[in-house]
Amino acid sequence: MTTNITDLQDASDKGPSLLIPATGAKIPPGQSPLAELDQWVTGERLLEILWDAGSRPSLQWIRKETRRRMMPHIRRGRLIFYRPRSVMEWFNQRECRPNSMKQTPHSQPL
Repeated sequence: MTTNITDLQDASDKGPSLLIPATGAKIPPGQSPLAELDQWVTGERLLEILWDAGSRPSLQWIRKETRRRMMPHIRRGRLIFYRPRSVMEWFNQRECRPNSMKQTPHSQPL
């Protein structure tokens, strides 16, 4: 199913809609912009959902992390899909923290 401009205009006539900055696509009034976080999407769409155009990693990086089996994904034949929420959680787990924020098993708060 493809969406054309007239469909988007018809949706905007029914009420206010949200604009997704990364894609320029409009979301109908009854649908949450976060609804797509739990759907299976392609690598290209994953990049659009999670990162803005200025800070977006390359599709090559997504594919590399998938080949290394580091990034959560599901493979159906030669097709690969990602759940944006799972990728966000995976990405946040790799956040570097200063040593002062890390707690060792032997350290106890004063």
